[in-house]
Amino acid sequence: MKPINEWLSRQVRKRDKGIFENPIQFRQIILRAIKRSNWRDAYTDDSLDWKLIYSPNLQRGTAKYKNQRIKYPSIDHINGRASRAVKICALRTNDAKSDMSYKQLLDFCRKVLKTDKAHRRRGLRR
Repeated sequence: MKPINEWLSRQVRKRDKGIFENPIQFRQIILRAIKRSNWRDAYTDDSLDWKLIYSPNLQRGTAKYKNQRIKYPSIDHINGRASRAVKICALRTNDAKSDMSYKQLLDFCRKVLKTDKAHRRRGLRR
C-alpha cells in the first residue's frame, strides 16, 4: 500500500465516528480537499511536507514531535468534528486554528497583529 493510501486510511479510521455512512465517502472528501488545495495548506498556501507521512511516529504530544511535523498534512474540520466539510492544512495551522471558525481565526489574527503593532510603537518587545 502506498504511503498516501496508508495515511488516508489512518485519517478515516481516526475520524469516522458515525459522521459518514461509508468510510469511502470520507476518504473521497479528503482527496477532494487535497486536490482543491493543490496539495498545499488551504489557509496559508504554504507547502506541506508530504514526505512526513512516510516517517515513523515519534511520541505524540511532545514538543519534538510537533516541531518535526510543523508542515505535516492535517485535516481541519471546518465546522467542527461532526462536519463533512474539511480542508487540508499543516499541523501547525490546525493547532493554531483549533476549534475556531474561519471568521474567529481571522479576528484573532487581526487582534494579535494589532497588539504587536501597538507594542512596537511603544518600544515594547515580546
